[in-house]
Formats: sequence, C-alpha cells, structure tokens
Amino acid sequence: MNILILGSSGKIGSQLSKMLETKHKIFLVDRKNIKKRINKRFDLVINCLGPEIYKNSNDIKRIYNFYSKNIFRSNKFRWLEISTVSVYGIMENKKLEIFEKNKIINKSQFSQYGIDKLNGENILIKYAISRNFKVNIYRFGIIIERDNINEKIKSIFKRFVYFGIFINFFDNKMKLKISFLDNIFKIINSDLEKYKDKSRITTYFEEIDISKNIKNIFKIILFIKINISLFDKILKILNINFIIKMKLLFNNNISKKNKFILSKTYTF
Repeated sequence: MNILILGSSGKIGSQLSKMLETKHKIFLVDRKNIKKRINKRFDLVINCLGPEIYKNSNDIKRIYNFYSKNIFRSNKFRWLEISTVSVYGIMENKKLEIFEKNKIINKSQFSQYGIDKLNGENILIKYAISRNFKVNIYRFGIIIERDNINEKIKSIFKRFVYFGIFINFFDNKMKLKISFLDNIFKIINSDLEKYKDKSRITTYFEEIDISKNIKNIFKIILFIKINISLFDKILKILNINFIIKMKLLFNNNISKKNKFILSKTYTF
C-alpha cells in the first residue's frame, strides 16, 4: 500500500513509519511541510499530528480537505486518525458527562484539548461521509513507551511532591489511563489487516495503579489526600482550564476495572 503519515516526526508517526516501511511504501509529512504536494494516490492516510494543529478548526479543516481530495485517493482509500480519551470529559457523580451524537453538552467538563480533538473528529467524519471514504478514529490515553513509564509519571506528578509528601487528588485508587505504544501499533496493524472493515471509533487504554511507581520515584514518606472539589471555586476564578486539566488527570476514570480495555463503536 501507499501510506501517507502526517506528523511523521512525532513519537507515534516516526515509529509507525519504521514499522510499516518493510511492507508498504511510506510517504512522510510533518508540521513544517504540511501542504507538501506528493504525486501519488494513497491507500491510507495516518494522521499523527500534534495538538497545536487542532487549536484552529480552519487549520485542521484545510488539512483534512487537502489530503482527502480525489487526486490523493486510491479506490480503497482510508483515513486513520489518532485522537484522545480527553474527548470523554470529566466523570461526575459516577456518570460520564460526555456527548450526544459526538456533540459536547457541557463545556465546563472538558479541557480545551478535548474540545479541539472532538471538533477535529467531527470535521473528519463529515468529509468522510461527503467524499465516501472510510475512517478509523483511535481514542488513546496517555501514550507511553512501556520502558519509560516512570519517566512519564515523574514529568506529570513532580509538581505535586513537596519534601517527600505527595498531594493526592485522586478520588479513589491512583490510576492513570495509559496506552502503551507497542499495543497501539498492534491495534493499528490489526486494522490494516482487516482493511475492508467498516469505519469505526476505537477506544483503548489500560487503567494502571501508579501508587507504587510514585512512591518509589519520589521516595514518598507521606500521601496527603485532598478533595479537588474543595478548590473548585478558587481555581476556576484563577484559571478554569487548570482545574479542568486537574480533574481530567486525577479523576476521569472511564472504567472502574483495572484491566485492558478495547471497545469499538461502528459509526457509519
């Protein structure tokens, strides 16, 4: 197949290109040459572009429009989009305040990143319907290489550690929604083998209890648990997006089970 990878210099894009180049013809585009003209018809576009490009809906719309034109498409053209579980918003009262028909119903429960990515998904789906091509949307958690999980945890939580004390805002167990790179590649590879399947949205993450990791990484001697809702009013006045990010990080437990999750929703 002829495969175009958008965002080829990023973590997912760069490793995907190495994985796929043994069996396929790979073409690479990164943010610096985003409107690069390639005189080929593609069987597949894999969009791994970073969050910056989604901040302006016109920018991402131009990219979808440009690379899904007839001049770039083979008869079996398909688009693979890397998205995020941030589109699910914050879990409140044990119920998901997410969306109806992929529309956000409560913006105060979403980070701007989640709003931008869901908006991008909707734009892409409209192009797919109007231009008659298939789409796979992947909603991943925090993307981590399996060997680097401690480094990622350290970069995320170091701001909550003071003199061996961890300020714990988790409601229940200290879990993170993690998508390991090796499993991401397995999922994408599996979908490529089932190339004639319907368009769909796939959500994949593992809820990992990171309490032991945090204790070992930071040499924690004491965990102080604080209810994040106590700070809602103050933090919303100071920076509303910060409180939303905090809630998403600590309390957005889409599943209560500490196990592998893979769900597929056929959309059209």
